[in-house]
Amino acid sequence: MLTILTGIYKYIISSPSNKGQKIYRLILAFLWQIYKRIVGLPLISKLDNGKLFILYPQSTNSTANIYVRTYESEYIFFLRKFLPGKGIMLDIGSHMGIYSLLLADKFKTALCLEPAEDNFNALQNNLYLNRLSEFYPIKAAASNINGLMNFLTKGAFSGINTITDMEEGVKVQTFTIDYLIDHHKLDCSEITFVKIDTEGHEYNVLQGMSVLLSRNKSLLILTENSSYVEMKCLYEAYGFKMFAIDKRGNIITIDNVIANSYNYFAVGPLNAIFKDLP
Repeated sequence: MLTILTGIYKYIISSPSNKGQKIYRLILAFLWQIYKRIVGLPLISKLDNGKLFILYPQSTNSTANIYVRTYESEYIFFLRKFLPGKGIMLDIGSHMGIYSLLLADKFKTALCLEPAEDNFNALQNNLYLNRLSEFYPIKAAASNINGLMNFLTKGAFSGINTITDMEEGVKVQTFTIDYLIDHHKLDCSEITFVKIDTEGHEYNVLQGMSVLLSRNKSLLILTENSSYVEMKCLYEAYGFKMFAIDKRGNIITIDNVIANSYNYFAVGPLNAIFKDLP
């Protein structure tokens, strides 16, 4: 328990978005821990951009609006700064939709993929609550094939569910990104951002978006760190460059730092960010 509390304290203190709010966030975290153990009912909260977000006590992702003012703030602030408006977002591994909600004003439409039943229901509720009718929840996973794959869940509202090669879990529908773009009649050139958080399956997802990578050289992609060497080779084959950012949003291009970062970006040669990279 002490280790958990220490981790929560460090997380709250270190978040750039908590400037001027650290004591408030510590108190809020304490009250939340009591509330979810005694009451345990969902709450509706307001994100820093005014969007509403349902806090499910069973979900660790609910702390996105308890422990911090802005979830993964260094990435959200960076994206708010550099993404153009009125584009299309592909939110791959949406979980409960926190990224889609925090960046909603940057997009005219979005595809939000989430295969887990409980997370998908929460995603639907969050999009409906915010009247984001042009943000389409899709109960499926992204991969390099259209078909069925084994999906391992790690608990209620888990953020670490994953596709697995083992014969366990449940079967879920998978689609390639290229198929979904064609199926929903999206214009590749209007897709400005892809977020991929698939707990180790990111490389497979990239393999399924070869048409998009070939046609859209202005694309910005954020992926959770996995299969770094394979991802780098794939990106370079399409002329993309990789970079990471620090807590203040500064771009980092040192290879071993990128390889050990929590998330990393890739950007096409026609994106304005590209010219600032070595």
